Amino acid sequence: MKKLFVFILLSSFLAACNNGRQKYTIIFNRVDNINKGSEIKIRGVVSGKVIRMKLLDDSVAVTVSMKKGTIISSATSATIIVSPIGSPYISLEDVMPVNWASRVLAVGDTLRNGMYSERKLLDELVSDSVKNKQIIHALDTITNVLQELIKAKDSLSN
Repeated sequence: MKKLFVFILLSSFLAACNNGRQKYTIIFNRVDNINKGSEIKIRGVVSGKVIRMKLLDDSVAVTVSMKKGTIISSATSATIIVSPIGSPYISLEDVMPVNWASRVLAVGDTLRNGMYSERKLLDELVSDSVKNKQIIHALDTITNVLQELIKAKDSLSN
């Protein structure tokens, strides 16, 4: 009876420590700027956080803690999003609805398709915008010159 009480007490303690969260591991080739505590987002909604990272031979294993009831499938894509605005985070997309039973990852399973994506820096975006404006200006100038040449040709023909 005493052993049963200790087992129940220990089980309750472990369940309370887990706070109803589910752990998964995601394998990435690189994890620039991701740290313990980084957010995990599903369709833009914070649904978990990074709790551990381990360097492997040719990759990095990132252990994440997700809200209870989160369903992740083997088809889920995990992407590290690094942007000049805000903190880097891991984005999970194509999470299967709860009623889909085909190849749903069990709690503790590993997702092996992690990717890294760096958003363009603001100065590169501005630079691209300036280049686009310069191209449009050059095309407008060429169009105006061609129109003037056509007018000149027409006036010579008359």
